[in-house]
Amino acid sequence: MVALVSMAFWIGIRTSFSVFYVALLEEFSWSRGDSAGAQSLALITYTVLAPLVG
Repeated sequence: MVALVSMAFWIGIRTSFSVFYVALLEEFSWSRGDSAGAQSLALITYTVLAPLVG
């Protein structure tokens, strides 16, 4: 049960980027490409490393 709650919490945090995308762009004056690229890199890293960690 703890693992289920933990994974649900983590997935919610990891995928909340799209909710805050416009606010991040406006607050930090980032370009859309840079911010989306950083998020893509983070998700690719997570995807590659998840089987090794798990």
